[in-house]
Amino acid sequence: MTQLKRYFFVALLAILPGSLLMAANNPTTLDEAKKMSADSGKPILIDFYAVWCGPCKLFNKESKSDAEVKQLLEKVVLLKVDAEKGKGPELAKQYGVNGYPTFTLLTEKGESIAQWTGYSKMHLISTLTKQLANPIPFSQKMAQFENKPTAGRAVSLAEYFASTSDLKNAEKYFQKAEELDPTMSYAANVFELKIMTMRNLPGQDAFAELEALANKAIQADKVDPTKISLVFNVMIDLYKKMGENDKMIAFIKAAHEYKNKHSFPEAESIYQRTLPVYLVYVEKKPEQAVEELKKNMPEGWQDQSMTLNMFAWWCFENKVGMQEALTLAQKGVSLANPGREKAMLLDTQAELEHALGNTKKAIELSQKAIEEFPQDSYFKQQLKKFETALK
Repeated sequence: MTQLKRYFFVALLAILPGSLLMAANNPTTLDEAKKMSADSGKPILIDFYAVWCGPCKLFNKESKSDAEVKQLLEKVVLLKVDAEKGKGPELAKQYGVNGYPTFTLLTEKGESIAQWTGYSKMHLISTLTKQLANPIPFSQKMAQFENKPTAGRAVSLAEYFASTSDLKNAEKYFQKAEELDPTMSYAANVFELKIMTMRNLPGQDAFAELEALANKAIQADKVDPTKISLVFNVMIDLYKKMGENDKMIAFIKAAHEYKNKHSFPEAESIYQRTLPVYLVYVEKKPEQAVEELKKNMPEGWQDQSMTLNMFAWWCFENKVGMQEALTLAQKGVSLANPGREKAMLLDTQAELEHALGNTKKAIELSQKAIEEFPQDSYFKQQLKKFETALK
């Protein structure tokens, strides 16, 4: 996991407590799901998840506790698949899964109807409701579009291609959607596609393209509200990493003022989520920023490893409240599941130790992170960075 992708993962986490145990009446295999689908007439919805994934945990919790989500899920046969264990990786590969959670809607025969990645309650409800209104295989949807192109059909195809890593076709159909409905901008959606391909900081040309898409997205009157927050978060972080402080502050101010121009709920959310960085960089009030960040954290965040990680990493990135962040990162390590999750917490603790002048401790923690999850070269790169700093 590169530092850039690691940041995006942590910055966009929406984590609440909840186990990932399957309900007793849910199928445990695709064959069982197909039989239940044939018997009930309901399509199959596969939830591809990972145990360390915060949004996956949020979906699991709300699928059991939120009345609207529960009511919607009664219309499908829900199959939960751990994409990193048992036969999960093979099934995930079969359906082109490249992120978590990925939701795959299937016919009773296992034919793809739709697929999308990521979870928020609003996105699930809007996407699944739309797909259940016309639950036909993807091949038929393509034929429908070719017979009678509409912006909605183009977006549905684009989202499917994006979820299966066919980013070229995804961008193509988002562009077709804009051509069919010029009043709507899909710049934020294309921006997300570009981010999906990034492994390091972008070069000059790639960055200029991202910048143009971001500016188009935030200036548009009609956008996909579920994507605009990503644009602000990523651009603020990229400007910070590239030393473009004036542009970073301009984007922070734009995020702060966005709710004055748009009435959808995400506009208020963008204001709340960017208020801590506004307090750090615009008003120069770091202590108040940390307190505001705490207000934005989900209920019970101090008892969940990955929300502790999110808080501690934000403090490290913005160089505020780092001693408190270190204490909370240490607590997160003690709560984390073995493997990738614990390695991420150890890495956050290592960065904080290094920033606070204890590089030897950072090296020790990086070595432990490698032991926890040796298959990720990112942690080895981190160890090398700290060892070089000590020389």
